[in-house]
This record gives sequence, structure tokens and C-alpha cells, in this order.
Amino acid sequence: MSLPPLALDFDDGADGFAWAFPDNEAVGEWTTALFAEGVESGVLTVPALGTVLTTVAVSSPWAFAHCMALVQWLREYRPPSSAPLDQVQGWLEAFYHACEAEVWELAGAIAQAHTKTGQPLYCQLGQWGHCREQVELCEAMIPHAAEPLRGKLRQLAGDGRRRLGHYAAARHHYEALLQEGHTNQESRQILKARLGLAHLDMAGAFYDRVIPQLVDLLPEAEALGDAALTVEVLQQLALAYGYTGRWGRSVELSQRALALVQTHGLDDLEVTTLQALTRVYEWRGQTHRAGPYLERILVVAKAQQNLALEADVYMGLSRASACKKGQVSKSVAYSEQSLALYRQIHYVDREAVVLNDIGVSYAYSLGQPATALTYFQQAESLSRSLGFLRILAITIANQAYCYALMGEHSLAHQMSQTALALAHQDGAIAEERMVAYAVLGRVHWVEGRYFQALALVWQALCMAPPWRSINGQMVLAKAWETLRQWPQHWWQAKFGGNQLPSHHN
Repeated sequence: MSLPPLALDFDDGADGFAWAFPDNEAVGEWTTALFAEGVESGVLTVPALGTVLTTVAVSSPWAFAHCMALVQWLREYRPPSSAPLDQVQGWLEAFYHACEAEVWELAGAIAQAHTKTGQPLYCQLGQWGHCREQVELCEAMIPHAAEPLRGKLRQLAGDGRRRLGHYAAARHHYEALLQEGHTNQESRQILKARLGLAHLDMAGAFYDRVIPQLVDLLPEAEALGDAALTVEVLQQLALAYGYTGRWGRSVELSQRALALVQTHGLDDLEVTTLQALTRVYEWRGQTHRAGPYLERILVVAKAQQNLALEADVYMGLSRASACKKGQVSKSVAYSEQSLALYRQIHYVDREAVVLNDIGVSYAYSLGQPATALTYFQQAESLSRSLGFLRILAITIANQAYCYALMGEHSLAHQMSQTALALAHQDGAIAEERMVAYAVLGRVHWVEGRYFQALALVWQALCMAPPWRSINGQMVLAKAWETLRQWPQHWWQAKFGGNQLPSHHN
């Protein structure tokens, strides 16, 4: 039997059309679930999204239109693919219609709806790597959420903005979280906010500033008895020490974090701890030790459909392949996979790093400076937009090398001067400065200024000695190889011949 048409009545009062979630539906229903329209009772019932609502009056045509659109998205939407975002797109559209109608109880119910993974939607989006969608949802709910949910939403919004490279917006969220934590005397919230601010200093490469912050946070996290927060601090401190060349301390802290993860069964933190270890092994030139961890993380990433984690693994595999002879093409292929995923989920800071990595492969291994230049220029543009000092000097130095190979000596000189100035800015650390100096040494070598080139390489090796840095080892090896070829190179430059004169002629 067909239902009678809906009777609409807009009287600007409190007796408009009502909405409710029944309490007898199973949590975890997806967007394909149907609705039951109980017109006779004046209530439209919706399959449960994990929350029971009191009825909410909708008393204007505008709000009613949005609510009807909301119903259509939840009732009629069919995912076009099995991609996670496609699966919940109906919920997301319904959420924003609820926001437009200012039916905040309904919007909150959708935001906290449990997906098939058992996680609420506002958390699950980030675990899939869809930070932009997660941030937008959290920021829409923050003004209308009560504690402790508001604190969780603000933390996620800050973390998401940071991953997207929106550092000013991330700082705003962390500072607000810090203030609210002090107001509510929530020690854990205060520590989380301070850790978020330390993350921002890490992103800006202010390692000398961030290390004391993290050292102070560690005993406070331990005093709280919060193993998960302690692991997060240990991970960041390990990375900070790694970026400044203190590999032994970095390994020690990473292993300590991993022990806590295993002792307390913190499965969701196992992967990030293994990631920290793989970075340390990469910096130490022990990529063979990082390989098994990367493969393990890739399995987890695919199982969780976590695009951000998958992209991170491909970047690690690319760098591991780049260190092996004859695997440059494989390295570039991994980097391209990583780049595509980072672009899909809008991780702009990681995109800049991968673009530089691809440029390095084309410039130094494949001998294609024109192609490499396009990647370096994209990396520079993104780095400038982010204020990303960590690789800006390097991307510009790499461009100088490409211009030198292409015979554009004026541009090579201009880029060299810019890179040197950036390498000495506040926030630039020895490792990045060392790479910039080594690249500029190659620029001088290509242009025939051999003694200036050797002086720059010597300075680079003093900044990051080979016994302390994988980059130092690579620079030393390349310098030695270049010096062995110097007589041949000099003869060709001087006389235009193909080889040195033979003693038998």
C-alpha cells in the first residue's frame, strides 16, 4: 500500500516536521539502507547511525528542503566504487545538508556514525588518509560540540591542517586546544596541544627548538601514565634527533617506543613507530634493514585502505631502490605511485618532497636535466607556498645544477646564489645545508671551476661527515668517482677530444 503524500506546514513555530533516529536499529548500517516514512505519526524515521536523537522541529522551507536533500542522499545514494570515500559520500553530503538546515543534533549523529570498520566517521576519514574531508567535517562541528567531543574534533582538525600544509590554521587549533585544556584543567589535552605545536616546529625544520620541547614533554606524558601519548612523544623525539644526525639516540628512542607499543598492545601506533625506525635506517644508509618493515607497513596500509600510509611506504621503497645499483627506474616508479596518492589526498608538503626525489633521479642518475627541472620547479613552488625551508634550498640548488648541464650558466649562477642564501637562513639544519653545498659543488665542477667545486664539497663533508651521515657517504663516493674521471673530463673540455692521448701513438 502506498503512503499518502507528506503534509508540509511552515508556521515558524516549534511544531514543524520532526526528525528522529530509532533506538532499535543496528549500528553500522551503510548508505544503502532504506528509510521508513511514518507520515501518520508526523515523524520520519531513519536507520540508526549510532545515536538516538530527540525530535527536532524543522519550521522553514529552506531547512525542510535541506532535510529532504539529506534524506535523498541517505536513501538513494549508491557508491560508484568500493573506494572508501565513495562508500561514505552519501553520509558526507547528508551531513552538510544537516549543517545548512542547522539541525546540529542530526549533523552530530552523522559525524559520529559508525562505519563498517567500527570507527566513527569523523575518525575514520583520517585513518583512510582523507584529511581534507576529515578537517572540513571536524571544523563544521567544533562550534556546536560539547566536551570531550569538541577537544577530539579540534585535535583532529589541527593534525589534519598540519598534514595538509596549512600551518597557520593548524597552529590556531592547537593554541585553542591548549587554552581550553588550561580552562578545563585537562592535563592530557594540554600535552596533546603542546605536542601538536612541536609537530609544527618539526614541519618547519626548527629542530633545535623542538627537541627541548619534546624532552620536557616526555616525563610529563610518562607521569600521566598515558602509554599512547608517551609513544607519540618518543616517535617525534626520535625523528628530531635523526634529522640532526644523532642516529644512536634516534634508534634508542624508536626501540623504546616499539617496546611500549608491544607491551601495551597499542596496535594503532605500531605502524607509526615502525615508520620512525625505517627513517633512521634510511638516514644511516641501512636500507636493507628498513625493507622488511616497509613491506609490513604496506600490507597494513592496503588492509586499512589508508592512502596516506601507502604513499609513505612507496616513498620509502623509492629511496631504498635509489640506493641500489641498476634500480633507478624502479625508484622513479615507486615515487610516481607515491606522488599520485599524495595528490589524491592533498598532502602538499609530502608532494614537494617526492617531486624533488623524482627530479634527483632524472638529473643525477638518468642524465635528463630538462625533465628533472620541471620536477624541481614544482617542488620549489610548493615549498615556497608552505614556507617549507627543509628542502627549499636543495630544490633551488638542484635547479642550478640542471641549468649548468644545459649550458645556462647565468641562470645556474643566479640559482646558486639563492640556494646559498637560503641554506644559511634560520631554521636550515646542517644536513640540508650540506646537501645544498654538495650540489653547488657539482655546479662549479660542470662549469670548469674545479678548485671552487672541491672547496664546496669539502665544506659539505665537514657539515655532515661520512661516518655520521648517509648523505655524507654518498657525496664522498661521488666526489671520489668524479676525481678519478677528472683527467678525461679536463682533456675533453680543453681539446674537445674523445679520449686522452695514448702512450702507444
